[in-house]
Amino acid sequence: MPAKDKIRDEKKKMTKSKAKGPEPITPDSPLPEAWKHEIIQIVRAELNAAMKSLQAVPISPKDKPELAPAPPERIMGEHGKKVNPGKRVKIAGTADAELVRLFEQWRQERGITLSRALDAALWHFLGKPALSFERSEE
Repeated sequence: MPAKDKIRDEKKKMTKSKAKGPEPITPDSPLPEAWKHEIIQIVRAELNAAMKSLQAVPISPKDKPELAPAPPERIMGEHGKKVNPGKRVKIAGTADAELVRLFEQWRQERGITLSRALDAALWHFLGKPALSFERSEE
């Protein structure tokens, strides 16, 4: 069969399938491209509106969470050296880069150490429990 005949036959098949009307959409059938484009536009518009409303709410440093209580001044330890009351523990781990960037920004805005900022974040996250130096005073 010559190439021209194949092309003509394909065109006939296409026009016949168009004459039948659109294929019914079932849960398993893919979404039409026009619908996908429209859905993307709607979702994008809704997300943009939500982001703008969040950015419109000013947050001053006063509205941000309070810091965890600071331990009282150093006290005289067993060997005649001044020590901080309570107990400190070193930890190590990894976190998402964006969370670390925001944490560092938050810490620097307040002019506090990394340890103090971590205490504040954990203290709030865990429901403001009594800290080790507060428990030793009881």
